[in-house]
Amino acid sequence: MPYPFVSNVNGSCRLCTAEDTAEESMVACTECDRWFHLKCAKLTRKPSTEECWLCRKCQQINQQQQTKEFVKLLATNGGESTQLGILIKRQALMQLPKFDGNPKQWPNFKKTFDDTSKEGQFSNLENLNRLKQVLHGAAYRVVQQLMMEAENVPEIIKRLDETFGRPDLVYLELLSDLQKLRKDSRSIISDMTNALENIVKNVNLMGRPTYLNDHRLVMDLTAKLPHHIQMNYVGGSNHTPRRRK
Repeated sequence: MPYPFVSNVNGSCRLCTAEDTAEESMVACTECDRWFHLKCAKLTRKPSTEECWLCRKCQQINQQQQTKEFVKLLATNGGESTQLGILIKRQALMQLPKFDGNPKQWPNFKKTFDDTSKEGQFSNLENLNRLKQVLHGAAYRVVQQLMMEAENVPEIIKRLDETFGRPDLVYLELLSDLQKLRKDSRSIISDMTNALENIVKNVNLMGRPTYLNDHRLVMDLTAKLPHHIQMNYVGGSNHTPRRRK
């Protein structure tokens, strides 16, 4: 499922492009440390230091994890062998993330589709209905003529892969996200970590780990690092941080 985060060149809020406001008017996610305006996060007050507040992305991740743990618990107690257990498991696997043709979303979408199709043993008809619920925008238009027959499901996935899943296209989109990060953002380290983890995850899903040796990636990462961190790497031919004496 796509998340509503934006690249804010004016401030730290990841739900708008406005400048930062006073500290008391902004909130950080307890899990990922992204920052948001209270208004954008639809909060009427700032959570106290003792309260845990999760952004929309982290809430969805937690819900997905809880669902997986529930299914696992059901299976370990013999529930998977019952008709009810099988139905619950297949229902949990039924939902796919939405896909609108954004190349950055394709590796995860493709893996989720393949894994859940195999685990849930879904038929072509079931998979066609799953795709009808989540494909929209450019992705739907590319395969619209194929969405009438269940036997077209393999061709639908193939066409989507050829159109939106080219490894070079996906990588350039991911690299663009890194390039858009603001060096002076208060959450730059967290944002860089998330962007890099996303790149690593997707290039591995595509089976293209050599992309991680791209000089553009190294240069962009270095350029975004705060100056005092860059200086830790100066002078070492093997790019290892210098130890303080």
